[in-house]
Amino acid sequence: MYWKPVILLWLALGEGVCFYDATAPSDSKINDDRPELIFSLKGFTPNVKVALRYWGTDSAYAYPGRYLLYTDAQGNYTGSISLDNTNTSISYLIFVDENSNGVWDVSDFGAYRSGFTFSSSILTVEDTINYSAGTLGTYTTVEAAPASGVKTCIYNPDTETAWSASLADSIVEFPDMRETQLKFEDWLVTSEIDSASATTATFLPTGITYNETCVTDLNADGYLNGSDSVGGVTANFAL
Repeated sequence: MYWKPVILLWLALGEGVCFYDATAPSDSKINDDRPELIFSLKGFTPNVKVALRYWGTDSAYAYPGRYLLYTDAQGNYTGSISLDNTNTSISYLIFVDENSNGVWDVSDFGAYRSGFTFSSSILTVEDTINYSAGTLGTYTTVEAAPASGVKTCIYNPDTETAWSASLADSIVEFPDMRETQLKFEDWLVTSEIDSASATTATFLPTGITYNETCVTDLNADGYLNGSDSVGGVTANFAL
């Protein structure tokens, strides 16, 4: 009389049970053995831009501005950065447009995160950043104005390099940035000085010592190329 409930219970508990994961990772993700940093933002303004710049063991990288990152409707964001297998460490600068005005200013959020290492047994590390106010300080360059064109100054923690000439395919699955040419503005955060000495201020995470490297964009095309004049490190300052 009671065989149906017994069989159903056995089927529910037995080896024949199957589960369906609607968000299962792709084969390329499962087979990806590159070092990876997974970072999570918590408690930020909803639906605002996130920008990223990062360093592996021996190279600097930046996300192109057209690769848009945004917090979700709850003000959170989770992303990942993958590096090739020659890397044993990673650090990154992250900015969030907290006031949602489309420019980087002192009301926004910024942080430099470092000290993440990889090994043969640790290929994935995680980092969580909770929102806090007043993370950015103001710096104005003392660089002289160029005779022509626009001088763009790029800032990086003094332990990191300013930029690399090329990019690796360092983000899982998308986008493939190996042939992407970066604009100066992608190496955030930058400042500019024109030939009339007009200078834009820079807003950077506090508590860090920075180097400033300036490039004169002689043809004013917004890119680093053969016609430009690259200066050395012209400043070392703390915020």
